[in-house]
Amino acid sequence: MNTIKRANPNGGNDVHTKRKNYIGLLVPSLRKAAILRKYAAYQSHSPLFAFSPKSIHWKSKRITGLEYVNGKWNKRTFPFPKAIYNCCYGDKRALLKRFEKTIGPQKCFNALCRFSKWTIYQILADSPWKSYLPESHLYDATKLTAFLDSYKTAFLKPHYGSKGQGIFRVELSPTGIYTLSEQTWDPSFVTSDPSALLSQLETKIGLKKYLIQEEITMKKVNDRSIDFRVMVQKNGAGQWAITGELVRFANKQSYLSNLFTKSDMLQNVLTILYPTKPRKAAAIQNKIHEVCLGVADKLDQHYGHIAELGIDVTIDRNDQIRLIEVNGRPSKMIFKDLGQPCLDQLYQTTIDFAEYLVQNKIAP
Repeated sequence: MNTIKRANPNGGNDVHTKRKNYIGLLVPSLRKAAILRKYAAYQSHSPLFAFSPKSIHWKSKRITGLEYVNGKWNKRTFPFPKAIYNCCYGDKRALLKRFEKTIGPQKCFNALCRFSKWTIYQILADSPWKSYLPESHLYDATKLTAFLDSYKTAFLKPHYGSKGQGIFRVELSPTGIYTLSEQTWDPSFVTSDPSALLSQLETKIGLKKYLIQEEITMKKVNDRSIDFRVMVQKNGAGQWAITGELVRFANKQSYLSNLFTKSDMLQNVLTILYPTKPRKAAAIQNKIHEVCLGVADKLDQHYGHIAELGIDVTIDRNDQIRLIEVNGRPSKMIFKDLGQPCLDQLYQTTIDFAEYLVQNKIAP
């Protein structure tokens, strides 16, 4: 971070800031406020500043924060913002509820951005989107053995996790051989004894909570499994919208498409998959949009005031859309290879929604 210019917290700067309707970016600490620089180029009517939970002065309703103006960092005190975007990974619902008692209901968004895979599954299993989910269960040894007897393969995923960390693939062959793989197709453990498999898993999983999930046989392009990251964001009208679509090509040696080595636009890949069926390709893209918007709306109703999600879907070998995962703090930078206009839309939409919250009264 560049050198910070420190302003007198009791000087003229406070008079200046009182006239403005600020948008606040909640960050883990002021030392980790670099995300502000990415959004600063997109601010318009309401200027931005970054602050941390430790920089809030509740009695005076003031905040010590950072602004990024003309390529310089300034540290000063600010009034409470009119809207807050949570950029911390985790659960900030209690903190932001306290803010909303002063700045108004529904003025803080993405207060929760670390989702439990099992909780997401339970919510969506009680919705019109149930048929798009892979069958899933809470992990225990008995259920895994029964699951493998039925499906022959299973994914084991931690309730909390990202970037493919801690995901295992287990397979039972027709000859009764169990194989355990970690990130790559090559097995790390092979046995004919189910007790030995379970003992190995117990060592690796420990006390972490896991779920058992049906394996989805993904479509492939050039022998690479593919999935789609769809960005769903609330826009300047307060409505959910599809703002980005990315196809991720897994490494040929890996079953995890989120460990991708190549990306492309969704329309390009659908044209490759269905070269003589443009109507089918268009119908699949429209259905992906419908599913992702519906999932976002369902989770918003449950958790309250989410404004951006990264939803991972794929197409299976039967041309059916399958939902893989929902990400509460999706990276925008994975879209950089699709060009600056795509990135601009993602960052601008976040600010546009924050502006919407500043300008509009939202019912509790």
